[in-house]
Parts: sequence; structure tokens; C-alpha cells
Amino acid sequence: MHNDFRSEAAFETVIEAHLLASGYVRVAPEGFDRERAIFPDMVLGFIRETQPKEWAKLEALHGERTGEQVLGDL
Repeated sequence: MHNDFRSEAAFETVIEAHLLASGYVRVAPEGFDRERAIFPDMVLGFIRETQPKEWAKLEALHGERTGEQVLGDL
């Protein structure tokens, strides 16, 4: 069983290395919201960056609570 764990760990390391070499970035696990199963800061940043007009409309409706509202809706 010990060898299985080592093989699994090696397999995961190879996958991670391939993803990182292909443009993926490592994210600190501390930012993960277990309840929502997302990285809220990354999600909100992505929406703001890719949907600026829609984000502005949401901010007009929700003000400072826009991020909370969007995360709640997800």
C-alpha cells in the first residue's frame, strides 16, 4: 500500500508539472471557499476583467455588496 501512495503522489506531481508548464498557475489553498467550492477572489476578478459593462451594472444595483451578491448567486 505504501508503494501505491508513492505512485499516486508521483502521478499527481507529473500532472501538476505539466499543467504549470502549460500556462496554469498554482493557487494558494487558503483562498478556497469550501462552502461554495470556489476561489472567490479569482472568480470576482475574472468577472470584473472579462465583463466590465455587466459588472458596472451590477455595482449600480448592489453597490459595495456586489461581490457578495454575485457569489451568492453562483
